[in-house]
Amino acid sequence: LIGVFFVLAALGKTLDSGQIIAVFTFLKIPDVLHSALVMGLILFELTLGVMMIFQLGYRWVLPLSAVLLVFFIFVLGYLFFSPLAPPCGCTGSFAVSEDPRTENLLGICRNFLFLGINIYCWVKNREKRRSRRRRRTF
Repeated sequence: LIGVFFVLAALGKTLDSGQIIAVFTFLKIPDVLHSALVMGLILFELTLGVMMIFQLGYRWVLPLSAVLLVFFIFVLGYLFFSPLAPPCGCTGSFAVSEDPRTENLLGICRNFLFLGINIYCWVKNREKRRSRRRRRTF
């Protein structure tokens, strides 16, 4: 589920990067970095999403995606509490709401949900690896 979302978010940003660029501008990131950051974010989310969908490198992909989600939660929290902030641009052209505060709040809630799912999958994956090690020792 999280992997599919990362892929869709990357595709949405590919179709419309205007919102994420508005966020970069609001955060006072220099204009010369915008294109590189958008491309980097798209490639990172796409790679992470595909790896999660096909369960490749779960041992490090799950913690890495958790760190990314926590980072996004902090950025969204800042945007939510800033009165003139633009919508987050999390999903590019697949935005749910026109209202920036609503879109940012939905992003926070969604990322907390995904973080919970991510942690659950990470714990289950660790348990599975431990049980395989125990079977090999007998």
